[in-house]
Amino acid sequence: EDTPVRVQLHGGDVSGGVTYYIATLPSKGKLYQMDGTPIESSPFPVTSGETAVMYAPDADGFGAPYDVFKYQAYDGERFSYKVGATIMVTPVNDPPLARSATVTTEEGKEV
Repeated sequence: EDTPVRVQLHGGDVSGGVTYYIATLPSKGKLYQMDGTPIESSPFPVTSGETAVMYAPDADGFGAPYDVFKYQAYDGERFSYKVGATIMVTPVNDPPLARSATVTTEEGKEV
């Protein structure tokens, strides 16, 4: 929760390397290139030579599964089928909050 994670994209082509494209965006969190550039539309090429993206969940978001995005491999001629990357986010125990309060009362009455 509240921590971006690296998501490795998997695929290949027997005749050479592939480029990955984000096919659908996640519905809750955000995707970023490994250099921190936001991925805000799809289809969108993954520019990292590491074939990975960063996923950042929404603040205080958690769940199993929490979110999904889809991607495809491209060999320069054809796209693969879209495959899903399912994101699971473990909750953390956030500290409790105490809030100040102001109360007005008449003299001699309990608050």
